[in-house]
Amino acid sequence: MKYLYINGDSFCGDGIKERGGKTFGELLCDKYNLDIEEDWEGGSSNHRIYRTTVNFIKECEHKLQDILFLIGWTKITRFEIYDAINKRYIQKGHSGFYDNPTEFWKEYIKCFLDTEQLYREHIQRIFLLQSLFENYNCKYLFYNIFSDTIIKSSGVASSYHLDYIEDNTINFEGWIKPRSSFDEYLDKFKKKEVRQEWDDIENIHDDHPNLLGHQKWFEVVTSVIESKNML
Repeated sequence: MKYLYINGDSFCGDGIKERGGKTFGELLCDKYNLDIEEDWEGGSSNHRIYRTTVNFIKECEHKLQDILFLIGWTKITRFEIYDAINKRYIQKGHSGFYDNPTEFWKEYIKCFLDTEQLYREHIQRIFLLQSLFENYNCKYLFYNIFSDTIIKSSGVASSYHLDYIEDNTINFEGWIKPRSSFDEYLDKFKKKEVRQEWDDIENIHDDHPNLLGHQKWFEVVTSVIESKNML
């Protein structure tokens, strides 16, 4: 194994390098002597995570057996649209988007965004990417960044308001803490210990993991890699 490919949202490393530290991905690369391929982006949607990972697979088919893929799935209420004028994708549904939308987005949210359908599409993306990895015999690990994207392994799909949806097509052997999330794991510790601090009197501690938060998640991921003898 020569590379670690990591994709997800800001929990993958926002604010860490600026503080002179290392992300959990970089710590994994140090431990296993891997080169890192970072494709994560703050405010990312699962649409973008899926799209960019598939593009990477298509472009790097010649070296897929040398890569460990680490994919963090984010909130299902985020999505992306394509700007045909500027030829770029725009991420929507991040913080504040649903609180004070413009008149256009109010209408769009009312008519075209349904949380249960977003969940179904989320499971489809997971299934498709899982199938792609398994077709190419790739080594991969998925994880939930937030608890509201946790998927149960059996039964009938439940409503979004219960925070869970179930599907038997997902192979949960390829997951880190499939019944939990990175964010939920950090809740085991005091917020001031594992969350980033900001110069904001009303919100001193942000949700994002700090240096210790990344160290702790690195330990979790390492334990899974070792238990599965992946490297």
